Formats: sequence, C-alpha cells, structure tokens
Amino acid sequence: MIDAGIIERTVGITRKTLGLTLNEMKEDLAALTACVDDPSDRGQMRAALNAYEAEQKALGIRPMTGEVLRDARKELKLTGSQLAPLIGLKPSASVRSHISQMELGRIPIQAHHVRLIRAYLSGYRPHDWPK
Repeated sequence: MIDAGIIERTVGITRKTLGLTLNEMKEDLAALTACVDDPSDRGQMRAALNAYEAEQKALGIRPMTGEVLRDARKELKLTGSQLAPLIGLKPSASVRSHISQMELGRIPIQAHHVRLIRAYLSGYRPHDWPK
C-alpha cells in the first residue's frame, strides 16, 4: 500500500515543477504507478517521476507559472482586461488586477484557465476574440 503522505509530497513537487493541474497529475500518477514494480518504494516512484518530468521538458511543455502566463498573454497580444473574459473571468473593474495577481503568483492559475490559454497558444480563437 502506498503511503498517502508520500504521494501527496511527490505529486506536489512534480505538479509545481511541471505546472500541471491536480486532475492532470492524478491521471499521470495513475499511469506512473502502473509502470513501477512496487509503488510503495519511494526510490522507484521518484525515479519514475523524474523520468516523466524529463520527458515533459524534452517535449517543450512549460509549467503554467505566472511568468509563463504573462509571456503567453504578450504572445497573444492581449491586455489583462482582454484576456480575463477569454479565460472565464467575469468582467469587472478588478479583472486586470486579478490577471496581474495571477502573473505575480499571488493567485493560483486554475485548471480551466490553463487549458484555455494552451488552446489559444495552439491557435484556437473563439468568436469573441479581440480584433
């Protein structure tokens, strides 16, 4: 049986390194657990996670940190006020501040925000995309 504390700490470190959402990491952890002989062996799990992190980095997947969010917003040529409704934030006087706080790492970037931003970076444009 795997110690829940070990999984939680390991997943926390890997999630932070890769910038994955909790659900993405749960799916990946299930796949990793199936790949090792003894999931309760900390060394095997860490080795599997290290290999996974290296593979993700080799594929060029950057963690969705505040800095990456800012780079993405600039690459998309959007202001914070323009990006906010595109990722599901309700229009208000403070949306620009909310995006700024996300970029500074003070507010966590939610899973649905990450998926939308990655889709926009891949070329998807909704009908209400700013001109």
